Amino acid sequence: MSEQEEMRRRYRDFPDRDKWVNEAFFGLSQVAPLLEKIAGGGRVLEVGSGTGILLNIISRRYPQLRIEGIEPVGEGFQIVDAYHRALPPSLKLHKCGYEDFCAEDGRRYQLIFAVNVFEHLHDWRHFLRFAHARLADDGRCVLLFPNYTFPYEPHFSLPIFFGKALTHRLFRRAIERYERAHGCAGYWNSLNFVTYMQVKKACARIGLAHEFDTKILREMLGRMATDAAYRERQKRLSVIAAVVKALYLDLPFNWGVLRNFTPYLKLELRRAEPA
Repeated sequence: MSEQEEMRRRYRDFPDRDKWVNEAFFGLSQVAPLLEKIAGGGRVLEVGSGTGILLNIISRRYPQLRIEGIEPVGEGFQIVDAYHRALPPSLKLHKCGYEDFCAEDGRRYQLIFAVNVFEHLHDWRHFLRFAHARLADDGRCVLLFPNYTFPYEPHFSLPIFFGKALTHRLFRRAIERYERAHGCAGYWNSLNFVTYMQVKKACARIGLAHEFDTKILREMLGRMATDAAYRERQKRLSVIAAVVKALYLDLPFNWGVLRNFTPYLKLELRRAEPA
């Protein structure tokens, strides 16, 4: 039995099981190459652990690392409480926001990562300053999140019309219906509609260098074919995604100014070298 099948079996009676298990293994695929490079005793921090499934997996896979997670169970995420009750007591999951997290002894981390969390942060600029302060000199911060310069909201599968407020006005009923159906009241409110252009400017001011992962959009398109739960959530785009992938129409989003409009981002941040 594969590890993913084991997790599906463990959580077979939990709400939205396939969604959360698949999200955890997607996150694992994105951070595993960096985890492999960290020496024994290195520190890892997941910000926004959600259900805790990913945190549990990497804690089991990398017992030589000191791994912690933060999850405040914020607005729109009340459903994760049931998953938390099934986690092993030894797992270091702090039930607080990163703003209230006090790392012991002012410790720094070789890896800080947030998978589909950055777009839910009330003050994402403050988080970047937090990451800068908590990264080790050789540390990396990995962020995966949708880019709201692209006019599509992926959580609700809605087009964006001139920002969050007007989009909500146009699709209020659909948004409310989604939140009722998924038990996630306040989910729309949690979205900050952050853009890549904003993040680039903020990183430059704070002293964070960033790398743009040119592979991530193609991986997300491929995920439509391999992840049934993800494909169902994005079914309005599934045919378009298949055409884009087949014709390599995603590649221009890796070029020059068009990077600013890529639908999905993976950024690897590090402390900038002194000038």
